[in-house]
Amino acid sequence: MLDMVLNGIELVTIMGLFVILVLTVNFRGRFIEKYPQLKKFYDIILASITLDFVSEFFYLPDYVTLPLSEQQLEEIRLIGDLIYALSVLLFIIGFGCLFSTLLKKYELIPVVMEFKNKKIKSEVLKQLSPGVYMCNNEEECYSLFLELLKERPGLIISRKPAYIIKKKFRLKETPILWLSKIEGDNTVYPTRLNYLMQVLIDFMKKENIPKAILLDGIEYLVLENGFDTVFKFLTKLKDYAIMNNAIILVPIVRDVYGEREAVLLMREFSNICDIGC
Repeated sequence: MLDMVLNGIELVTIMGLFVILVLTVNFRGRFIEKYPQLKKFYDIILASITLDFVSEFFYLPDYVTLPLSEQQLEEIRLIGDLIYALSVLLFIIGFGCLFSTLLKKYELIPVVMEFKNKKIKSEVLKQLSPGVYMCNNEEECYSLFLELLKERPGLIISRKPAYIIKKKFRLKETPILWLSKIEGDNTVYPTRLNYLMQVLIDFMKKENIPKAILLDGIEYLVLENGFDTVFKFLTKLKDYAIMNNAIILVPIVRDVYGEREAVLLMREFSNICDIGC
């Protein structure tokens, strides 16, 4: 009776591992597409599950009668133990990669002054209320942002790689995050708006001083997430900017938006040109 129960448990274990393995392989593409920075973690865990599944077959002689000597059975069990131990090791390594990636990705953006001992010339810009502001074009936004950097630490989110922006505007200290599907340091996957929101909130709250943020590439975010999702993202961002005394500049291309989208943007966010900056 006991042998039947043990055989049943072993069979269920093998079937369960097989189902988990099939599901893990099946969902790999979608998971990595959504969370590319966790690809290494996923693949290591997949390898761990695969080895665990394989190791179970080396314990079958304990439940099935085979024409093997006791020494041969011991050797088979030893191989199974080694494979299982390797699967456990990979499992531990995989979660080590997960924690390392999460801690690295959620590390607070440094708060640094680009220009020291400089003052904003425009009184209108100096007295600008915190919030999210639209700009008519990219050059205008960057010009105003550079002026704000004279008295505020800044952060740039852009579709352009950091080295291009730094070279063009001669920036040395201001942190830059690249909106891209390419995995790497200081990159943000365009569909991970919740992560981007958390990064911006952490930056605005850090050290409790006024900040300036340039969010360049809003049309790319709309393309990847849809207008309504990005609009809700911006309205939430606006509330946090007001609460934390931050000014966020967003260059937009008006021709990209339909009448409904344009009306919503104009109603919710002021245009920096209308203020006289």
